[in-house]
This record gives sequence, structure tokens and C-alpha cells, in this order.
Amino acid sequence: MTTKKSYTADFRSFLGKDPEEPEFVRDLRQVAFSRFTELGFPTTRREDWRFTSVSDIAKTRFILPNGQLKTLRKAEIHSRFLDDTYRIVVCNGRYNSELSDLAGVSGKIAVAPLSAALRENQPEVRTYFGKWANFREQAFTALNTAFFRDGIYLHVKPKTIIEKPLHVMYVANPGNENTVFHQRNLFRIGPNSQVTIIEHYLSLSDVPYFTNTVTEIVAEDNSVLNHIRIQDEAQTAYHISGLYLHQNRDSRTSGHHFTIGSRLTRNDVHIFLDGAGCDCLLNGLSLTRGKQHVDHHTTIDHRQPNGNSRECFKNILAGRARGVFNGLVIVRPEAQKTNASQSNKNLLLSENAVMYSNPQLEINAEDVKCSHGSTTGELDEEVLFYLRSRGLDPIAAQALLITGFANEIIEQIPDRRVGKMLSEKVNTWLKETGENS
Repeated sequence: MTTKKSYTADFRSFLGKDPEEPEFVRDLRQVAFSRFTELGFPTTRREDWRFTSVSDIAKTRFILPNGQLKTLRKAEIHSRFLDDTYRIVVCNGRYNSELSDLAGVSGKIAVAPLSAALRENQPEVRTYFGKWANFREQAFTALNTAFFRDGIYLHVKPKTIIEKPLHVMYVANPGNENTVFHQRNLFRIGPNSQVTIIEHYLSLSDVPYFTNTVTEIVAEDNSVLNHIRIQDEAQTAYHISGLYLHQNRDSRTSGHHFTIGSRLTRNDVHIFLDGAGCDCLLNGLSLTRGKQHVDHHTTIDHRQPNGNSRECFKNILAGRARGVFNGLVIVRPEAQKTNASQSNKNLLLSENAVMYSNPQLEINAEDVKCSHGSTTGELDEEVLFYLRSRGLDPIAAQALLITGFANEIIEQIPDRRVGKMLSEKVNTWLKETGENS
């Protein structure tokens, strides 16, 4: 009750602070907050949260950020970017144009603070904002819709090929207080366009904070999107995300999710294949240790015929880490000739690590090819023995098998620089995990 009262007081104080905010956004906030008070924070009594407790988030008093980062220099932030990329910086939940660098891409894309795009009340922004993000069933999406201050609006113009990746860096610097960042993004990939978007979450502080982010993406007719998401926040952080991707006719998307940071992570991915001939690749890799908890809930919804989807999530768990994978593939009656595969593979490096896996198929069409499977186990002792017999020491032999397991996901990332960076992170994680075991 105390938590509900505090959030109600915060919302009353927050609502109306922006006098230029459109009325439809203000109305949406009120509906979303009302729904959040009805839902409350999810508990383990709910089936889709059975293995993930958010009680620490529910009982902690998080405050909204007071402002943007003021002490960072551009060089400090840009040293964290990949070379030869267009750079977009979101500081403490707000787009920072001074730290961003989009030279050379003007006219091909439009990037703006989401709040500004909403104030301009462009028809296409109003059409897509909040259309797919389901706050009526998702409490954290409702909380984000009620409290978001900003984020980015990104529009790739029609018939445009963006040669270099767009690297979006979300920088959290919460200061000395428990802060919450309700970031909200809307990406539109125009028809017959092609782009790579890298979303990268990182921390500049070990102070506990809460990231609650929602991203809506529309891939229009015959567009190509490579989407890479890297969550590398401090292990004192809490990270909840909702990704809602809507695909139109003949669009092709590939999603690659890499999770290594935060104390508690919950990623909800919803993909709607809502046009004939859509193609979707969805992969994930998480590295967890200590008392970290990572939960991936994915839904791929085939709504039209001749669609293809391939999904594979891998988890590597050490210490007392906990992992959850709940994947659902839905094939609607209209989605004849669907080809869908789903796989979850998990590697336990400790007898105290636990993985919960639940791949699911819901098929309502007759002419389809669908498969799913899940495996969880330890390193193969016979293979380890073989490697050791060839001169490798036990640590090197284990590292070789673990990196091979991870590389099956990393090698599918289309940008080699991202793959190299993630391979280095895997190697660093293995070294640190071995030193702390």
C-alpha cells in the first residue's frame, strides 16, 4: 500500500510538468497509470513471473532523475563507441544532441527527442506511438508509459540504405540516490530501407538504480533491420525492458540480444509478423554469475502467410545465477506456409546455478513447418578429457568449450566489429569468473 501511495503521489507531481505536451499523451499517461495501479507489480503468483521476483524493485523508493549528465566530455563518451558509426547518446534517459554525432547522415534519417516529436504532433508519430506496447497486460510497460520523460524518435527515410551502423548509447549516472530511468523510444524503418541499429546500455556508477525501458519499432514494407542490443550495466542495477517490433510485408529483421550486466534483468520481446513474406531472426546470449538473475520472455506472432522465423537463445550460468527462458511462437489461422524454429540451449558452470526453460508452440494453421527444443547441461567431460589429452590445461579446455558455445550466437551478428567486441567481453567474463570461483 505504501508503494502504491508513493507512486500515486509521484504521478500527481509529475503529470502536467510539460505544458507543451499534447493532450493525447497526457490522457495516455493517465490511462496507463490507472492500469498500473490495477495490476500492481507482478508477483511470482503470476504464471509469466513464476520464476522472477521483482520484490526488491517494488519495495525500493526510486526517484526520477533531476537532470542530464553535465560533467562528461564528448571524448569520454565517444571512446566507448565502436569506430565508424553514427553516434546517438541518451544520458539519464534523455537524448543529448551535444554528445551525439550524426554528421554525414542528415537527410537520410531523422533523430529527435521523443518528447519533441510528440509535441510536433506529426500524424505518423501519433499513429505508431503506444500502438504495440501493451500496457494493459504489462505492468512495467504501463509504468513506463505513465512516467517516461524522453528517449529518442528515429526515422529512417524510405528507399534509404544507411551504410554505417547507428550506435545508440544509453548512459546511466544516477548520482547518490536510487534513481529510475523510464526511457521510451520509437524507431521507424521506412519502406525499402536498410539499417543496423546498436542499442548499448552501460553504467558510470555502482549506485543501485532501475532502468525501465520500452522501445517500439516499425519495420515497413520490404525494409531490412539488423538490431543489436547490448545490456552491460552495473551488477547493482535492475533492468526491465519491453521491445515491441511490428513487421510489415516482406520486411526482414535480425535481432541479437547480449546480456551481461545488472543484478536483475527481465527482457520481454514481442515480434508481430503482420505482413506476408516476413522474415525474422531472433538470437540471444546471456552471461550470468554470482547471484544475477536474467529472464527472457519472447513472443513471435505469425499473423500472415509465408513467414519465416528462427530463434535461438543461449545462457551461460556460473555461481548461484538464475536464468529463465520462456519462448512462445504463435501461428495464426491466416499464417499458412509458416516456417518457424525455436531453440534454447543452456550451459551450467556450477552445481548451484539454475535454469528454467519453457519453449512453446501455439499452432492454429495446417500447412506449416514448426519445431522447438531445449537443452540444459554441464560441460562434456569426455570432450574436456580429449582436450586435456592434447595438452590443454583444465582452465584452457573449459574456456575453449565455453567460447565455442557462445560463438555460435556471436558469429551470426552481421557486423564483425560488434562480434569482436562481444567475443572480448566473453573472454573477460570467463577470466573474471575463473578468478572469483
